[in-house]
Amino acid sequence: MKAKRWGVTTGVMLVLSAWVGAQAPGRVLPAADRARLFQHHRVLAGMLVDHGLDLAASRHPLDRAEECQRTARTLGQALHRAAQEQDTSRLNQLSELLVLVIREGLAPTLHEAARLISPQSPEAKRLRDIRDRSRGELAQLRQQLTLEEAAERGLPLQTVLERLTSAESQLRLLGEEASTPASSSR
Repeated sequence: MKAKRWGVTTGVMLVLSAWVGAQAPGRVLPAADRARLFQHHRVLAGMLVDHGLDLAASRHPLDRAEECQRTARTLGQALHRAAQEQDTSRLNQLSELLVLVIREGLAPTLHEAARLISPQSPEAKRLRDIRDRSRGELAQLRQQLTLEEAAERGLPLQTVLERLTSAESQLRLLGEEASTPASSSR
């Protein structure tokens, strides 16, 4: 267990280090902007490490799925803040991280749980609830970002919205028909 936790923590820190390193601007920012970026990175990195540790401690696929959902929610909130602050660089990087968490964490974990859980069991309802909450949160984030784009703030959000739509479509359970994300979310 300690080796697994160490491995997950090390992996998370490597990803976060690369991400934070990529945040380095091409020009020298004023001290106030550097302090703001540092604060964003510090808080987000701490939250993501906490999620990673909780994920490593999870034994059941549904517990892992819920932790992946929490991680995705944290990244989604940071993504929305970046859009409000018109920070295109952070917006693109956070959307890539969010899609990665969904594609490599949440979706496969939901599929694993669906494979292991009987459709008639109480756990099947919990599985559907996790999936529905995840889809709903992604749909809400897409809607918020669409409103940001409509506010004529000059943000290039089309790529980000396409990434989120693609990620949301990966949250189908085994045996479900492919549907448009907007029609399947709450």
